[in-house]
Amino acid sequence: MCLCLFSQTNKVREIEELGVRVRIHVYKSNNGLVEGLQIRRVIRDEAIRETMLAIDRGIFINEDQKLWQYEDRALPLGYNSTISAPHIHSLGLRVMYLGLKDRLNVKIL
Repeated sequence: MCLCLFSQTNKVREIEELGVRVRIHVYKSNNGLVEGLQIRRVIRDEAIRETMLAIDRGIFINEDQKLWQYEDRALPLGYNSTISAPHIHSLGLRVMYLGLKDRLNVKIL
């Protein structure tokens, strides 16, 4: 069952996976995804916003998963691996950023 709720910036789908109801935020583009994470207060730092805008999540998604590339959820990559949900990426970047922001010439790959 899918219940879709609409807002100005995104759509929210509710699905049931393994008996658990899950709300998934759905966006139309990488820019929309990043904007949505900012609106939801997941992204709070300009450096993290710029980083997530610079690298489009869609380039890492398999062709058979492209329909869901801008959903805020983990997706399978094959070989028993997944790409984490975008909100998890932004939280990990924030932890690294806060730990390293006062050091000079630091780059995070």
